[in-house]
Amino acid sequence: MTAIVSYSGQNTTSFATGGTARWATASNGSGVLSTSEVLAQITYEHGGTFSKLSVFILTNVSTATTTINFRVNGANGNQSVSIATLATGFFQDVTNTDVISAGDEVNLQISAAGGVGAVVWATTSFLFASSTDSVTRHSYRAVASFSSASTTSFEPLTSGNLVTGEADTEDKTQSYSGIAGKLVNLFVYVSVNNRVNDSTVRSRVNTANGNLIVTISAGSTGIFEDLSNSDTISAADLINYSFTLGTGTQTITCNIISVEFVSTLRQNLVIAGRADAGVSLNSATTAFFTVGGVELTNTNFLTESTFRNKALSNFTASNLSIRLDSNTINGTSSFTLRANASNTTLTVSITAATSGRFTDTVNTPSIVLNDILTHGITTGGSSGSLDFRMAAFSATYPSTSSVKDMLRAGAILPYGR
Repeated sequence: MTAIVSYSGQNTTSFATGGTARWATASNGSGVLSTSEVLAQITYEHGGTFSKLSVFILTNVSTATTTINFRVNGANGNQSVSIATLATGFFQDVTNTDVISAGDEVNLQISAAGGVGAVVWATTSFLFASSTDSVTRHSYRAVASFSSASTTSFEPLTSGNLVTGEADTEDKTQSYSGIAGKLVNLFVYVSVNNRVNDSTVRSRVNTANGNLIVTISAGSTGIFEDLSNSDTISAADLINYSFTLGTGTQTITCNIISVEFVSTLRQNLVIAGRADAGVSLNSATTAFFTVGGVELTNTNFLTESTFRNKALSNFTASNLSIRLDSNTINGTSSFTLRANASNTTLTVSITAATSGRFTDTVNTPSIVLNDILTHGITTGGSSGSLDFRMAAFSATYPSTSSVKDMLRAGAILPYGR
């Protein structure tokens, strides 16, 4: 029952005062908002305890108090954070917890009554201690629809799509596992389905079909799950989803694809990127990204404070792996996990004018509770550019007793208010 941290972020998510919106509670691109709760809910098939809900507010010009609530089965749970007028920085609920049972649907909700203006948040994170093993629910959250005939597209385990169309080249979407575990409980939510034949979502392991599969029958909408099959994942496996359409060009909107990663060794994956569009960077540039979630193409990547997420537990980081779709830079570049605005030892060296996958399987820096985490990339050379798609690293957490001791002590404190 080790508490595992789930990170997510979409660093320009804006919420206008005076309304209510929801997003998924998972390791995902958190900023895809919906006014409809069913479009944000994900069914957790492992029971357990959520705690230490954390939100990083980037800017705030709202004249009203903004509240973020943890939601269980369409009702407010116990966890919430309150953001005062004009307040920015990290906000956490260091007191309350939410206990769920297998089959409960969870999501997050943001609301503000009255006033004018908006808040923009960058990242969210929370602890989840499963009642059995260590469980992380990864989620791909889309806002695009699919309509091409007889095609298969590919989606990353975690992140999101913000443009029409998906990655038709699978290696753009793959995440390097780095650790052993199982993929279980595939979850899919479909809001619109005008297809006249079946569609299929399934897991993929090393460019081959996995065992997890859901079939979306013609015209059907709602929740689809595979609760029977599983995929055994070995360290260094490459994992992602696929989405296959039959003949015809009718529209289907697949809002969420989600799966649980189960570890018996107190480990999880932290995944970030933008598989469908990528992020282009020129030579001789230093830029920054979140440690979890979706990266936007229209964001100022030169400002590290925009991308901060917080470590809610001690852990050991390892197996940093990134995917570049192209690279014409005429010098060596590097991609690094950063803590408290400094590089850790977990880094990959990117060979000049070379694309593909780069992985550090050697270094294992220790991350400390409340460390502020980002990814940093420094491009070398004097000409050219590269196209960054996905990054992932592994996290190994301390024993359950260590985490419980930290929680009892109230060691997780608000930061940067």
